[in-house]
Amino acid sequence: MTVIEMAASPSALRAAKRSDPHDAGVEMFWSFSSSRGSLKDSERLEQIKEGFSAGLVPALRMTFNLQERNVEILMNASISALERRRREQEARLCCLRAA
Repeated sequence: MTVIEMAASPSALRAAKRSDPHDAGVEMFWSFSSSRGSLKDSERLEQIKEGFSAGLVPALRMTFNLQERNVEILMNASISALERRRREQEARLCCLRAA
């Protein structure tokens, strides 16, 4: 399975470095969302099948100020499952970078 990372623009990365985590998460979510418009339908469907980055969940939560229960309903998964997926993705990415 391929992990789709949230593509953050250079300005989003700069904002993330100098601002608080909430603002950085919001910036990353909107950067990710706005980049969807340039994709073909087939590319969007492929990303859905492969799965989005686990980093999208906390960014979504911060952007819309959602409570954990609302995130669970929206994502159709428990917070513990979402956290486990995030850790697994981080471990895979770490191994890929080391290789």
